[in-house]
Amino acid sequence: MLAHYLRMAVLVISIQSMLSAAEPHALQLYQREPSQSDVKYANMVYFANWGIYERDFQPQDLPASSITHVLYAFMNVQDDGTVFTGDTYADLEKHYEGD
Repeated sequence: MLAHYLRMAVLVISIQSMLSAAEPHALQLYQREPSQSDVKYANMVYFANWGIYERDFQPQDLPASSITHVLYAFMNVQDDGTVFTGDTYADLEKHYEGD
């Protein structure tokens, strides 16, 4: 058992000496400033199920080329976490061209 701890201590000391001997700029080779291509964005919109009625706002009216996520609202949640529809026509039954 003592031999195991001795080997571990030698290993730790060896690693520490290698790291302390490394030139500081060597670590900088792996660090870089973020570039414009690294910038990620999210453009989220809500699509309310009731919007298909009086407002006549349909899913195909969403500007798909400029949004990344659609948050569909409004479903209902029971106390046990079960999600269920409050408007079966808007949520499930209405069909659109291309469905």
